[in-house]
Amino acid sequence: MYDSVNKLICKLLVSAGEIRALAAEWRHLLALHPHPESFYDLAWTIAGLVDPHLNPLAPAVFEDGRLIGVLPLGLRQNQLEFIGISFADYNDLLCIPERKTEILSLMLASLRQSSAASSWHRLMLVNVRDDSLLRQALCESGLRKQFWETRAYPCPYIDFSGGKDALIAKFIAKKSLVRHAKGLNCKGVVAFEVLRDYSAVIPYLERFCEQQVIRRAASGQPSHLRHEEPRRALAGLMCDLAAQGNLRFAVLTLNGDPAAFHFGFVYGRKYYWYKPSFQIDLWDDSPGEVLIRDLLISLRGEPSVILDFTIGNEAFKGRFTNGASNTFILHHDFGWRRHLYPLAQRIRRCLPRNHSILTALLRLKRLSVQTIRATWDLLTLAKHPSKWPRFFYTRRTVIVFRAPCESRPVSLPSDCKIVIDQFAHLAHLVLQGKTPYNWNDIQKLFARLRAGDHVHVLMEQERVAHIAWSGIRTEIQAEYELGTPRALKLPEPHVLIYDCWTAPAERGRGIYSHMLWHICAYYAGQVAASTIFCTESNNSSIRGIEKAGFRRFAALSLTRWLVIGKCWRQREVSDAGSE
Repeated sequence: MYDSVNKLICKLLVSAGEIRALAAEWRHLLALHPHPESFYDLAWTIAGLVDPHLNPLAPAVFEDGRLIGVLPLGLRQNQLEFIGISFADYNDLLCIPERKTEILSLMLASLRQSSAASSWHRLMLVNVRDDSLLRQALCESGLRKQFWETRAYPCPYIDFSGGKDALIAKFIAKKSLVRHAKGLNCKGVVAFEVLRDYSAVIPYLERFCEQQVIRRAASGQPSHLRHEEPRRALAGLMCDLAAQGNLRFAVLTLNGDPAAFHFGFVYGRKYYWYKPSFQIDLWDDSPGEVLIRDLLISLRGEPSVILDFTIGNEAFKGRFTNGASNTFILHHDFGWRRHLYPLAQRIRRCLPRNHSILTALLRLKRLSVQTIRATWDLLTLAKHPSKWPRFFYTRRTVIVFRAPCESRPVSLPSDCKIVIDQFAHLAHLVLQGKTPYNWNDIQKLFARLRAGDHVHVLMEQERVAHIAWSGIRTEIQAEYELGTPRALKLPEPHVLIYDCWTAPAERGRGIYSHMLWHICAYYAGQVAASTIFCTESNNSSIRGIEKAGFRRFAALSLTRWLVIGKCWRQREVSDAGSE
């Protein structure tokens, strides 16, 4: 698009080659930025180009063949967003500051009038800082009313301008940091170093990515580093930062084994806290806090006056920071959709504020959802006549077995070993697809371990042969099998063995019984008896359980009539299965 008044040309960059060709002019614009950040550098945009679902569509403004402004956008499905969103914590418009208003106006007009305008209907600008040129240009040009602005994440930081040594001494003297540092030192030799050379980082890169993926999965947050392409992009980013002398890769080792990492960097007089990770099995020892303490000590030799913790309001950041900025999400819809948000805001203002009315509306919503689900179930049932009897009558029964917790010899093949409570090992197997769990189950599995349960993994060489979970319970709840949260109360605490799985290739070898013997021996002297349950139709599990010496002692059943009627029953049974 050509602006005849200001003699400006706006061109849409649609390939990585066109973006890379602007490297020198890009860095010139970054140097002109009043608040430059490392994330605005071209390297972060290049790293974002590895996303196969993101196609470059970046408006660049030229004057007499010279680049004077660029907005690094890409198209994902029907939405425009920053190309570097997967890696960069801050994003902004790069341009000559004095001409930001006319440059941004020309860019938005060019996007609307381009031949590809039908490919998208939304512009989503995420992680825009409060001091960014983009927000300033929107306010000054009058375009601010066309965007919806939402406060996204706080960005805490430490400002050392008031006395660096005094602040560092104050933070590292915190009792929890000292306690965790002493506790970790009691476990072995702790060493800390900050690497600035990329060749020194390479041996740790795979472990760092794996720790990062597992740590985020345990907290229910996806990490793009579980894929190979983003890992290569991250390695390239580290290489670029090291070439500029800005890389700061911190390594904390315990007895020579990496306990925690931090991928950080410097830019100007700012030190960035970017991607930390730690060995998940050392959770209780807080190696991450020990790393923060050592990192603060190392900052005494850095010229940085600000430690920027970037986006996120994690609890640990608030303990070390003395200031915070904010990032925003700027959202703009094209075409008729731009009228929806103002309409929704007006409707929201008109809604009654009476609490009882709002509660009634929520109940009406839930009832509508339940009605729709019931109707869908009936329609599905009508298509499968073989399932009609289940609509009128169904009965589910679970048999509960019990055995004493005794020490007994467990004979396993010489190439087999049992790994207990090593969550990092289990998560690594999950990510490799060697278990029945998937990536979304990692958070649930980690919560089990944190609640005091134990996981037992039988490994045959590099293959997973069996997985079993155990924990001490005072009641047995078979909600998944029976569809009801009702439970069987136990007279005393028992070990409950649950969620057992044998690899298909290993079934029929008696591994299940050996694992049950192992778990009973593991709890010998702690609890008197162990229990396990399964549905009465699972004959293979029943044979393996009884082979391990377990005997039937109770049965739980749930009977349904016409889907609605329910009858719960629990009874004691003998070894033969009779009452």
